[in-house]
Amino acid sequence: MGGTVLQLKRVSFDPGTFVGAGWKISEQDEQSLSVASVDLATISLGSVVDDGDTRVGGFERISRLKMAGWVLLDARAFLVLWENKRMIPRCWEERIGGGPPHIYFDGTIVRSPCGHRNTFCLYRQGGEWMCDHIWLALDLPVNHVSAVIKASLLAKAS
Repeated sequence: MGGTVLQLKRVSFDPGTFVGAGWKISEQDEQSLSVASVDLATISLGSVVDDGDTRVGGFERISRLKMAGWVLLDARAFLVLWENKRMIPRCWEERIGGGPPHIYFDGTIVRSPCGHRNTFCLYRQGGEWMCDHIWLALDLPVNHVSAVIKASLLAKAS
């Protein structure tokens, strides 16, 4: 592939430091944890929209992606890209389903102080990259996709 490589092995993510006191990691995808590095060129923006879907819930999105065999990138990849926005591929700025993409890193699910489970995303607003954490119980539009890699690339990416 030969592109820009995200080094994840030594990256740690603490939601309490990133978001605020009381935030904790609730679930962590084991396949995602095994990824030590990943070539940006191997990352896909996974969409799990069925014919007729206009919205998909966060939990349903994660379930469909896992059933399709994708490895969900986690908060470590999110953090590296957030701290190094120049590394974010330009193609991630292209509109999806009529709107700007919201790109989720579903390999890490965090729990808010009030108990809601959330995942982190990057999105464009006003020509700038922004980040947010989104409650997984919400039904979201089809331009909300996930950063994923094919399981077959896992051995090559690590």
